[in-house]
Amino acid sequence: MAKKKILHLITGLEIGGAEYSLLKTIPTLEKEFNNLVCAIKGHGVVGKKLAKAGVSIIYLDVKSLLDIGVIKRYRRVLKQFQPDLQINYLIHADLFGRIFGRIFRVPKIISFLRTKLLIKPYLLIVDKLSSGLIDHYFAVSQAVKTLYVMKLGINPDKLTVIPNGVELKRFQLKYTEKNKIRKTLNLDELDQVMIYVARLQVMKGHDILLQAIYQLRQEFPRIQLLLVGDGKLRPGLENFVTRHQLKKHVLFLGSRLDIPEVLSASNIFVFPTLYEGMPNALLEAMAAQLPIVATDIEENRELIRHRHSGLLVKPKNPHQLAGAIKYLLTHPKFARQLGYNARQRAQEKFDIQVTRQRLLKAINKQLNA
Repeated sequence: MAKKKILHLITGLEIGGAEYSLLKTIPTLEKEFNNLVCAIKGHGVVGKKLAKAGVSIIYLDVKSLLDIGVIKRYRRVLKQFQPDLQINYLIHADLFGRIFGRIFRVPKIISFLRTKLLIKPYLLIVDKLSSGLIDHYFAVSQAVKTLYVMKLGINPDKLTVIPNGVELKRFQLKYTEKNKIRKTLNLDELDQVMIYVARLQVMKGHDILLQAIYQLRQEFPRIQLLLVGDGKLRPGLENFVTRHQLKKHVLFLGSRLDIPEVLSASNIFVFPTLYEGMPNALLEAMAAQLPIVATDIEENRELIRHRHSGLLVKPKNPHQLAGAIKYLLTHPKFARQLGYNARQRAQEKFDIQVTRQRLLKAINKQLNA
């Protein structure tokens, strides 16, 4: 029997949470389905990696908001591929895919909700007005599901929670490898290394973290902060570091693909974000068995239990963030136990094989509905 065809429609394939989840998930579905990834704009690092993994990709190469030719190119993809099911990722691709997918008679359309970010008011209005075009929703977390039920009035029975998964084996590195990575980053064995993996965006709270490091610098002169990720806030953050004489304490590493290695070189993972969907970065820190300090928001509470698998602090509170980091630095045995518990929770609940089965079951349910 021929495999069912699934079209995965996404805005772009640069480095990001939704894009990275595609990279981890789609190759594992190749045995069950005939998958095609369709990106509206750009190519990107994730696109190259998907292609290398054998996943078929088509780029619509939209030029601007006025490029109406993208509609014709999308229709051509539908005619050639003839999907049984289309899954939309990220707000722009989602709105485009649900409207024109329905016009061009895609049999089933699923919106995969990835974040609690409610973007711009006009997009929210369009989202709500076009919700009837969606056959079903996948939500990356219970927090995201609750938001769409409460804010947009979506029937909860129309939403299935499919959490992100993590490849646990990638985050088990030997001690010798950890020291090797530290040397490449010009870090000493005795340095107390914090790490934060996130795009440099306002919602991620980098400014709060830098304020916390500023408070800790004198008591912990060997403290080092690794900021992995890039974004438009980088010049402003670098300016803060310069003005507050933190250059010897903060390293901007930019976007990197060796996340397991840089995590292994660190002592503590800090996560001062203001809101999320289900953070891949936090899952990976758990898999790397790092003690974690994260903001006490609903999304993070789905992953972290306070004082069991991490410490939770109030958002936008640099003093409390600094206090939690200090506590872990001065209580190493407790910190190690937190890291161990976090790894166990990741293994039990968020192993990629577990979440893959949940996704597979949900897709088949919609195909057979």
